[in-house]
Amino acid sequence: MIERRALGESPARDGDSHLVQDGLTVLDLGTAESRSASGSPTIVVCRANVPGVRLVEERLRQLAGRPLLVAAVGPQGWAREVRASVGPAVDNLRSAGLVVSVPWDARLDVTGLTDRPLPRALVAAGAQLLSLAQTVGHLHRGPFTGSRRIDGAIQ
Repeated sequence: MIERRALGESPARDGDSHLVQDGLTVLDLGTAESRSASGSPTIVVCRANVPGVRLVEERLRQLAGRPLLVAAVGPQGWAREVRASVGPAVDNLRSAGLVVSVPWDARLDVTGLTDRPLPRALVAAGAQLLSLAQTVGHLHRGPFTGSRRIDGAIQ
């Protein structure tokens, strides 16, 4: 499930009828609330810059108690200023190896997803996130079962 608030749409609230019980949630920071079950692995996506790290720190505090991962979009080696702005939640996840660098791709930034194959570095980052999500989900509540269909859409 990828949660993202559309323009003009109010944020989703916990308790919606189509809660995902087992699966993977990728949470866009623009969303104020997550509709995923608290036991599902949640990947919080941020930019690997000072504002992004500050925002993700706040979001991780709001999601405390859930199995969490961070996908940091940008360079693998964070600038000194970015490292200095890391708070305790991000620091704990980084120490546990649960922050994955996802390379920024100029073409995808302009076109979004298309029928063209994804760059190898993005596929590798995605595979790493999926592997970590399976591990974190298994440790938190049992085996991760992957995607499933909910309300006619793959979640």
